[in-house]
Amino acid sequence: MEVVFQEEGLFFHYWCWLFTLALWALVALAVVEFLRTKKDDPGLAYIYIIVAVFVYIVVLINSFCSPAFSFLGSQISIQEVERHMQEIYKSPPTIMMKMECYHYETRHYTRKEANGTEVHYTESVKVVTRTAADAVRIMSYHDVSLPLFIDLSDAEPSMLFLKIKLNSNIAFANDGSAQDYQRQVAQFKYQNNWDAHYEYSETKKIQGFREYFMIPIRETRSSYVGQGWYALSAFFSFAELYKNYLSGASKYFEYTVSKEASTLNTNLFQPNATHSFTIVTPDYDPRYNRGF
Repeated sequence: MEVVFQEEGLFFHYWCWLFTLALWALVALAVVEFLRTKKDDPGLAYIYIIVAVFVYIVVLINSFCSPAFSFLGSQISIQEVERHMQEIYKSPPTIMMKMECYHYETRHYTRKEANGTEVHYTESVKVVTRTAADAVRIMSYHDVSLPLFIDLSDAEPSMLFLKIKLNSNIAFANDGSAQDYQRQVAQFKYQNNWDAHYEYSETKKIQGFREYFMIPIRETRSSYVGQGWYALSAFFSFAELYKNYLSGASKYFEYTVSKEASTLNTNLFQPNATHSFTIVTPDYDPRYNRGF
C-alpha cells in the first residue's frame, strides 16, 4: 500500500513483513514437524518454536514502534486540529543546548578462576564529571509555515480517516542571528568544558508541537479502528494486515511547521498572526460552516 510506504518508509515496511512471514513459516514448520514425528522425536519442532519466540518478540517491537500505532493514539476531530494548529503557529521555538563532560579511567580487577588461580585484568571506564543544559537566547520569532488546504470532499466512501504527520523546522531570520547563535554555542561549550572529553547535543522544539494527527472525515466510523484492536492484531501477529486495512481507509499528508527566530532583535514576533490550515471533507466544510 502506498500509504504504508509513505508512513513507515520502504525499508521498515519490508522489514516488518519479512519477520511476520518468517514467524508464520516457523509456526507452520513446527506444527508439521509435530504431526510428522507424532511426538516421538519432536526435537526439530522445539528448535522451530524457540526461534519463533525470538522472531515473535521482534514482530511485537516492530508493531508497536510503527507510526500506525502512534496515529491510532492521536485521533482528533477536525475542529480540534484547526484550533491546535493555530496554537502551534503562535508558539515559540526553543533550542536547548546540552553538554556532558567525561574522561576515561583504567580500573584494575582481580578474578579468581574455578581452579583457584587469580587473573588480573583492566577495564576502561567512562566517568562523567559534569552535565550542563541551557537554552539559546531567542529574542523574537515568527511563523513562516506555508498554507495548507486539503480537499477530501470527493473522497471515496471507503476513505474514513485523514492522517497528517507534522515536521518542524527552525531557522534563523538573518545572518546576524545565525552568527550570534554560533557565539552562544561556543560560549556554552567554553564555560562547561571541564574535562578531557565532552559530548554536545541540542534539541530544537516548538511548544505544543504534536507529530501525529488521525482525523475522522465522516460521521460514520469503523468501530474496529483503535489502539486496542491494533494491539490485539499485533499479539496475534496480524499487525501488517491491519496496517494495510488502515491504509486503505486513510489519506496521508505531511506538513512542515516552520519558524524563523532572531537572537538580536524583538521585531519579528506577531502575537495575533493566523495561518491558513483548512481541511474539507464530505461531511465538513469550514468555508460554509457545515460539519459534524
